[in-house]
Amino acid sequence: MLQPPPQPQPQPQPQPQQQASSRETSDDAPPKQVAMAMDRLGQASRLIADIRIGADRLLETLFVSTDSQSTSKTLNFILREDSAMRLHLQNLRNIGSFSSVLCI
Repeated sequence: MLQPPPQPQPQPQPQPQQQASSRETSDDAPPKQVAMAMDRLGQASRLIADIRIGADRLLETLFVSTDSQSTSKTLNFILREDSAMRLHLQNLRNIGSFSSVLCI
């Protein structure tokens, strides 16, 4: 009588969950990098808030200036706000470019 050929034993394969958890542990950022990223994120959020406040002030000034007779005062305020907002936007760009350099 002929016996059927023996079936190959399945090889135990590593479970994907175990591999993923070991990868996550090895890919975690060092605490110093996380702290620096959180600091930059806080700076960026403050700058964004300043930009939003500046935009609100400009809109309010433009709205009020239609009723106002003092155009030189309004113009000076608009120029100051414009300068401050440009500075905030430049600082925000600098924070963004600094963080993109660290990610490389």
